[in-house]
Parts: sequence; C-alpha cells; structure tokens
Amino acid sequence: MWIGSIVDAVAGASALEEGATGVLKGILGELEKAARRSEISGVKFLRAGVQLRSRDVLRFVHVVESGAEVRDVARAYLPPTAAWQWIVQHGRPLVIEVQLSAAVSLEGKSEFKMNEPALALSGPTIDQLRLRDSTHVLLLPLRTDGSTIGGAIWVEVQASQWIGRGFPALDIVGGLKLLTDAVAPRLRALSPRGPDEPHEVDELLPVVGVSTANLIDLLKVFARSDETLLIAGPTGAGKSRLARWCHARSQRASGPFELLDLMAVPAELQMAHLMGWKRGAFTSAVSDQGGSLSRAAGGTLFIDEIDKLSLPTQAGFLQLLEERTFRPLGDGGPVKVANVRVIVGTNADLQACVKAGTFREDLYYRIHVLPVTLPSLDERKDEIPRWTRYMAQRRHSESGTTDTVEVTQDAIDMLCAIAWPGNLRQLDNVVRRAYALANATNDRSPTIDGERIRQALGFERAVTPDDSEESVADAIRAISARMVALAQDRGALPIDLLDGFRGMVVQAALAQTRSREAAAVLLGLNEAVTNRNHHRVLKRELERARVLLQFLGESGEMPELP
Repeated sequence: MWIGSIVDAVAGASALEEGATGVLKGILGELEKAARRSEISGVKFLRAGVQLRSRDVLRFVHVVESGAEVRDVARAYLPPTAAWQWIVQHGRPLVIEVQLSAAVSLEGKSEFKMNEPALALSGPTIDQLRLRDSTHVLLLPLRTDGSTIGGAIWVEVQASQWIGRGFPALDIVGGLKLLTDAVAPRLRALSPRGPDEPHEVDELLPVVGVSTANLIDLLKVFARSDETLLIAGPTGAGKSRLARWCHARSQRASGPFELLDLMAVPAELQMAHLMGWKRGAFTSAVSDQGGSLSRAAGGTLFIDEIDKLSLPTQAGFLQLLEERTFRPLGDGGPVKVANVRVIVGTNADLQACVKAGTFREDLYYRIHVLPVTLPSLDERKDEIPRWTRYMAQRRHSESGTTDTVEVTQDAIDMLCAIAWPGNLRQLDNVVRRAYALANATNDRSPTIDGERIRQALGFERAVTPDDSEESVADAIRAISARMVALAQDRGALPIDLLDGFRGMVVQAALAQTRSREAAAVLLGLNEAVTNRNHHRVLKRELERARVLLQFLGESGEMPELP
C-alpha cells in the first residue's frame, strides 16, 4: 500500500528535512500515478511543501519541486493565512482555486466541487500565487495530537481545464487525508538537521547559530513577500535587526526602512504618528507633519511593541491593513495609498492579550500572517562567542582604528556560563564596558580577557524576585551612607546634588530603551514628547547625574543621547 511505504520512509528518517522530503516526494509521485490511471490529461503536479507550527508560530518550512532531489525554500509561498485559519478551525482539507481567489473544502468526499460554499481569499499571498504557474493548491491539515492542527502539507497543481470545477477527481485524494494523519506525529517528533553549509553573514546579521539557522531559512522566504511579518521575541534579542535584514532582502530594498517604536509614542498620539497630521488637527499640531506611513512609502514600516497599540488605534490600523489606504489626521482630501510592507514586533504573548481584552482578536489574525519567534540569547548560547567578538571589534572600529581587538578564551567561557535576561542588548553593554576597561591600559590593541569581563560584569546587578526589594533598598542605603560620609569630610552636602538620582534613572532608561522618546515615555514625560522638548529635559537630568558622580568620586562622563 502506497500509504504504508511513505509512512515507513518517515519512520526511518534521522532528521526533519529527510522525513519531510520523503513525504512530499511520495505524495507527488502518487498523484502523478493517479493522474495516469484516471487518464486525466493536462495536469502537472509542480511542487509540494510542509509547514509545522508551535503555538501557531512557524518553526519549519520545507518545499520539494517535482523531480527535484533537494528542497528549494526560495520557491516556498505559503498558502494564504485565511486558508490556514480555516483548516485550523474546521480540521478539513481545502483546495484553493488560485485564479478565482477562492477555496472549497473536501467535506468528506474524494472530489472538490465548486458548488460548495467558497472561502474568498485576498492579499499579497494569493496575488503571488496568481502570478505563478499554479491553478490549484491542495491544502491538507496535519493533526499533531487529537484535534490539534500543528501544520499543513500543500501541493501546487497546474490543471487549467479544471479551473472552476475544483480539484481533479483522483482516486487517492481521500487516502491523502489518512496519510497526513499517520505522518503528522512522526514529523513532529523529528528535529531539523540545520543547513548543510554555513549561512552567509553581513553587517545586519553577523551571527547565525545552529538554533537560529532554520529561522533564517524561513525569513529568507518571508523577506520576499509583501504579507505582514510578525517577529516575536524577548526585549533586546534583535527583532529590529532582523526586520532591517528582511527589508534589505526584499523587493523594497531600495525604498526606506521606517521604525515606529510604540514605547516612544503616547497612546493618544499613536494614530497621528502613524498616519501623519495637518496643522490644527489637535492642540499641539502647529504644522503639517507626515507620519510613518508616508516616510516608509515604497519601503518597509517596522512597528515595534505592537502590543502597546491602544484599542482606538488598533481599529484604525486594522482598517489600514485591510484596505491599504489611510488619511492623515485633519486631512479632508482623498485617501492615500499605503505603499508599504508592514513588519511588527512584540515581546508579549499576543494570544494572552486577546484573552485579556487589550488586543483585538481580528487584528491578531490580520498580523499573524507570517509569524516567527526569535529565541532569547540564553536559548542560543552557541552564538555568544561570535557575537562577543563582533561587538568588541565594532566598538574598536568606532575609534577609527583598523587593527583587531583580541577576546581571550577565558573571557568567552565566562560570558557563556551566565544567564542573559537582557539578551544581545545586555551583552553589548557588558562588552563595551569591558572594552573601556581594557582600553584604559592599552589604547592601541586592547585585549578583553577574563579579568576585564569579571570587572564589567561587576556592574551588572543580578536581582531575583525574592530579594529585589531588599537589594535595591540596600543599594540606596549604601549610596546614602557614602554621601553623608563625604559630606562630613568636606563640611557640607549640597542638597541639590540629590537631584542627580533622577539623572541616574534617566541614564538607566536610555540604556534600556536605546531611544530618547521611549525613555521619556517610560519616565512619564509624555507632555515633553508631545512638545518635542524631551531631548532638553533628558540632557538636563543627565548633567545633574554627572555632577553627582563627580561628588562621589566616580567618572562624570555621561553617554551621548541615542
């Protein structure tokens, strides 16, 4: 039985890629045999693909061309999101009529009929399929356990004479449903082998580890799409870097890349910053101002911290994604075309936000088209040595030198042995700190060794949930005691120096957010952001911190505002 031979091929696979290839090639071969038995002419089975998901996030995509021995991820155009959502909800196969932009379900029969209720499809994915040589896409759900749909297999077909009639009536269509139920748990049990060759690296993505290799393969495919890309992952893991990397490999690479960080925008001004505004649209709108959509025209708009979008703005953003048009606030003229590709980022569990009522369910599904998750740095520690050397060399190059900075193995071992809750952002801070310490003794070719890393890590205060309040209180008491002791030695303690504590908090906020606007919003300076004078406010607070540090006998140097 042909089903048994394909299941056996998966059972004998040692890696997910091998198992997926066996399934897809087996399906393509059996479909071709069935077409010959049925004497159906003019039908070509072009390619087949498989996608696996974990908690609705894509973790694996594999494509096989008809007659090809290896996968060709570059040809992977995932079926439209609406079709995926339908099979998740109903658990039944679909056939997509590409030229009609519609899909019909199997409904337990061996043939698809266009007189059944059709699912209308739209968006960039179906547009791309219409430009290809496919006329039909057979989409089969993969059940991972019981009723849970954890992926899908699809087959692209060219059968022009069957347009409007459904899928060609083949005697194995019903058997394909049995096959997918049999192979789904076996595929889920296999682990990816990873790339056969190292990934090419560049300035935007200088390090690709074993744990992120498959993610990068997915993003190579998604970068060429105009569908909404959702990059989830913890703060500081590198989501904005990946967004820029996708833009640089997209068809819009020659256009602008615009970043809208919602942490830096007050909730009441989110729509204005997104759409732009006309003079007089609101109290502080003293002149016309283009929004992120206008600045990103012809390119990519990356909206970070999408979970911070206010509910009123979510409604407008949903309409923007569906209609691809917008109108600046206070503008009574015709609507403008949103000629942008949208990428969104978040460190939140959006499904939990939907359940909590803080994020619209319809918007969740609208942005959940191409979802990927970037692991934390602790989940990809194999990358730490290369990231460390890259960050150290980048910092060294900023000083105008061309020689190489050395990072010793004991330094690398120390960095790999600890946790990184702040991810790449925290690692970069530690490396920069260690470089400054090493450069203080040798400014020509500094060496970052274990001792410099130990000193740099000494500035990191690891606080656990059980002792956080006590640790912070102890630190404040220690600083206060030192200030009083210095006051006794010097005869007085200028009370205004205490304002420097605010500047220290500002410095911490800037280091965490890497954004003047985001730091100001985090510190409740929304009005200053609205009036665009937050830069002056932050600079004043940093100056007070510098004076305080000098009084304490520490370095009074403050970082440049980002």
